[in-house]
Amino acid sequence: MFSIAHSARALRRSSASALAALPLAAAAVFCNAAPANAAEVNAAVLRASFASIDAEGGLCPPGSFVTALSEDGATATVLFSQALAGIQSASCSITFELDVPAGLSLGLPSSAIRGFAQDGATLTRSYSFQGASGAQQLSESVDQDYALATAFSDPRSPTCGGTQRVTYVIDLTADLLSENTFFQVDSIDVDTSFRFGTSWDSCDPADPLTVAPSQPGEFCDGPNQQPCAEGLLCDRETAPNNNEGTCFVP
Repeated sequence: MFSIAHSARALRRSSASALAALPLAAAAVFCNAAPANAAEVNAAVLRASFASIDAEGGLCPPGSFVTALSEDGATATVLFSQALAGIQSASCSITFELDVPAGLSLGLPSSAIRGFAQDGATLTRSYSFQGASGAQQLSESVDQDYALATAFSDPRSPTCGGTQRVTYVIDLTADLLSENTFFQVDSIDVDTSFRFGTSWDSCDPADPLTVAPSQPGEFCDGPNQQPCAEGLLCDRETAPNNNEGTCFVP
């Protein structure tokens, strides 16, 4: 088994900007264009806060993982140290308790899974909300340093029924296929913000959500194609990551 300290290499390479730079398995779909008189909200408020994080299963036994939150509480990183070898299967269920702003729902948060595999392994992953119907499930072979990023607009959080607390669940199952197989999950990053690809919508169909265009110095483009305000251009060359830009006065 690797130590938690060994997995610190995953924390150094895990951040919201690093997650945004990964290609998504499914692009987050934002709501349809709203009427011109719809109230606009700033993109910065479209994020949830993590209340708690837990994990259980043979792939993440007690003592084999630690968690960290960003300063604004909208991004979480889980670091793992459990390593497996030989022919076997193991699973891990990671639960994230989220507090969502009233009157809003979100799609499955942008998530990135990183790790290392060698000589034949398959990773099956499922993304869902407790209390919401449906789930997104993917299964693929992994090899060497792998990075798997996803963002889905459905299913949506069940937060339009009077509660702002919701549980987001990522279920992982690793199948090791030969006696020489080695497998490890290094980290999982979860970002709830509109900026880094999570889909947000209004609970009220009569009052659709419209995100205000960005002002000078604010981000533009990115996974949700955030526009700049009229008269501004989007500078991608000096952006903090390769998936967005910064609005400026030409």
